[in-house]
Amino acid sequence: MVVQHYSLLNKLFFGFVICIWLIRLYNDLLLHQLNQPVLPYEGRDPFYWMMVGLQIPQFIVGSKLLSLAVDFLMLTSALGSLFFQRIKLFNILFVLSYFIYFFVFNTFLGHHFHSVGVLFVSLMFLFKKDSKRFIQAFELIRYYFYFMLCSAFLWKLVRGNLWDIDHFSNILKIQHVHFLQANPSHWKADMIVYLINNESLSYLLWLALMLLQGMFFIGFFTKKYDGLLLMSYLFFIVGSWLFMNILNLDNLSWFLVLLPFGFLVLSKNKAIKKGSLTP
Repeated sequence: MVVQHYSLLNKLFFGFVICIWLIRLYNDLLLHQLNQPVLPYEGRDPFYWMMVGLQIPQFIVGSKLLSLAVDFLMLTSALGSLFFQRIKLFNILFVLSYFIYFFVFNTFLGHHFHSVGVLFVSLMFLFKKDSKRFIQAFELIRYYFYFMLCSAFLWKLVRGNLWDIDHFSNILKIQHVHFLQANPSHWKADMIVYLINNESLSYLLWLALMLLQGMFFIGFFTKKYDGLLLMSYLFFIVGSWLFMNILNLDNLSWFLVLLPFGFLVLSKNKAIKKGSLTP
């Protein structure tokens, strides 16, 4: 069923990617807009240690022309992948340029974000739709997405967050301290303060967010409830934005592996059947 919707998946994904690129352009978040930063952040990642040691990210952002070329290649390869689906060179160039952007941007941001949705989902489009490898790549990416959410659930469980009544209340204090100071009269500030002062309610919300992650264990055993998991991920995204002010646009691309393809095929067949009966 996935193969039948290859074109739709391709259009949704690269259309979404182009929108993200434009949003980053507007917010001055492309490489050529970083104004040649000089302080890289390696963190505790050996890959970043090696790349920074070789001066690769410094070399890219140190050249206005080179950083602009990476940004431009990212956009043009996405456009090429959108309109010329059979030419896989565009997909290869996009994966390469986006990887460079993702790595270099994280190096100079001062924090290594794990918003790998676009990077991982783009890999399946390296293969042709009639290739068995495309289906295998789709399944692998799907299971990795489930693993990511389930491991986050288990991490919270193992650390004892389930029994810590004031855990989410304390997180809200740390997460929103600057926002509360700068916007004390904002409606969101009122909501956050209310949750901080009502530990039982904030604890229930924390349990709900954990449950939304834990539900993805279902995906390892059946695809029958992918529609339910799609709604769960939607609620998780909305909850993360509403209560934690976290919205990783890249990770919205994971929705592609949750689309209810069985429903789409059934709807299409019904439409065709109805059209054939129309005089």
